Amino acid sequence: MADTTPRLTGPHATALLLAVHSVRERLDGEIPDIRHLTQTLAAAAGVPALAAPWRPDMPLPDGDVIRAVRSGLTESRVLYIHHLQQDGEVRRLHVEPYHVRLEGGFWYLIGRLADEGTERVLRLDKVVSAAAEDVFKPRPVDLDRYLGGIFVPADPGAVALVRFGPRSAVYAQERWGMGTELPDGSVEVEIPFQREHFFVRSLAEFGRDYEVLTPLSLREGIRARAQATLAKYATGGDE
Repeated sequence: MADTTPRLTGPHATALLLAVHSVRERLDGEIPDIRHLTQTLAAAAGVPALAAPWRPDMPLPDGDVIRAVRSGLTESRVLYIHHLQQDGEVRRLHVEPYHVRLEGGFWYLIGRLADEGTERVLRLDKVVSAAAEDVFKPRPVDLDRYLGGIFVPADPGAVALVRFGPRSAVYAQERWGMGTELPDGSVEVEIPFQREHFFVRSLAEFGRDYEVLTPLSLREGIRARAQATLAKYATGGDE
């Protein structure tokens, strides 16, 4: 007897992910059943278990996304983006686009979050939908930090061994390649870098969920920066 079970296509599953995400935004708190649903739909949409090999058979972005990005770049318009996360969650981002770059077979958008003002790099094949909307006034973006490679420089001067916690393990490997998994779910990743200043800025995006193990000079440099920052808050700000 033929199997008549309905099957979800990738586009249908993606559309349902957007619908579920919209519902979740209207609910308070974390609801396990809905989170399980998003993960199931993500699997139906073709999202792999790990982010590092994200859609390796189809790294090209959607045509509508590319057209929106082109419009955003040429007309200085904010991009309203739905970005598919590793666990099937969909984040809505407002991005000021500044540059598009092809690296390692994938297209990346370099931009700035319009709401926060922080720089971001997004893989365009992970953007579910995009629309160019409001005009924005371009602000300075330090594109020099990406000259040697968006994440891994072509001619690195050193290699760091960094441990990322379970919450950041997937995203760190998506950015810098596969690492060594540890029993607690964290990973240790070897990361080539060229300029320490820019590398530390990239690591800072992971908050406290990382630790540089080697080289010792980099580890000590990060410790000294952290101590200097803490010193500023050692006394009350009202004095």
